[in-house]
Parts: sequence; structure tokens; C-alpha cells
Amino acid sequence: MLELEVEGLESLTNDFEQQVAKIEHIIPEALSVVGDELVASLQKHVKKDVYEAYKPKVYKRSGAMVNPENMGVYIKGNTLHFEYSFNTESAEPYFTDSDDVIAAIQDSSYLWNVGDMNIPERPFWDEFYMEEFGDGKVDSALARGINRYAPELKARATQGSIIFDGKDSNDLHGSELRGTIVFPREKK
Repeated sequence: MLELEVEGLESLTNDFEQQVAKIEHIIPEALSVVGDELVASLQKHVKKDVYEAYKPKVYKRSGAMVNPENMGVYIKGNTLHFEYSFNTESAEPYFTDSDDVIAAIQDSSYLWNVGDMNIPERPFWDEFYMEEFGDGKVDSALARGINRYAPELKARATQGSIIFDGKDSNDLHGSELRGTIVFPREKK
């Protein structure tokens, strides 16, 4: 009969629990880095994909779409909420709210888009969304945020997860170690 006695598991469990507690504690701070990068990225896309892609002939832009005050980043626990809403400043009732404006810009569905007023599609929201979420920039921003507040964790982003000091977070503790990002629109 073979007897095997393993020592040190209690210490390993305690170390693991301390690491998990540290990660969970800094996630809200790390998400603030993600929020800052989302605001900067959306501003870049509005400038490039909307403002530079078409110069209006009939109206003057207010700059509301690019104003960071209209891009809200709210962090509650391990969840980041990103809100984007602006005053349409339309003299006529063309748009009910900023979602209507975004949809019209995206697919060029303006009521007055006829004749020489041919305004092109400017899918800035889709471009922003794909760059941040499709290309994994959000995960990289979260890893940078974690490393800013706890560099000893050596976080890095890889294929939709965050790895801490060489150990995949999904193997260690499931997705609870990652922050959640709530976005108002889903990619179509």
C-alpha cells in the first residue's frame, strides 16, 4: 500500500485567496483606466469618422458628440458602465435623442439625404466598438490598469482573458476576476 502525504496545501490556498482578494480590490481602479481609454477612443472616432468625413453645408456643428462631458464612465463594484448621450440641438424635431443621431450618422438615414445633400454613411460607433472590443483593446487596457495599481501581479491580456503572473485567471477563479463592461449598444 502506498501512502502519500502532501504538505503545504493550506499555505498555497491562503496565498491564492490573498491574490484573489488583491485582484478583486483593484479591479474598480483598473476599470477607471479602461473608462479613460474608452472616452479617448470614442473622441478619436467621432473626430475622424464623423467630423472629418463630412463637412455640413447647412448647419454648424456644436461639438456635443465629441465632448467628454457627454461620455459618462461610472464604476460600481467590478462593473464599468459607459454612457454616451448628447443634446441633439436640432431646431427641427428631426431626432428624438442622441441614439437617433447616432443611427442616422451610422447608416446615412437622414430625412433630407437627397440630391446634392448626399451624406455618406459614417459608422463611427461600429468602428469604435470593433476597435475596442473586437480587437481586444479593452482587455489590454484592463491589464494596464491592474498593473498601474498592482504591478506585482504582472497582468497581461491574452485572447479574451487576463493572465496574472503566468496563471490564467479563468483557470484560477472564473470570470469573476475580470471587470465587467456594460455597453449601451450591442454590435449589429
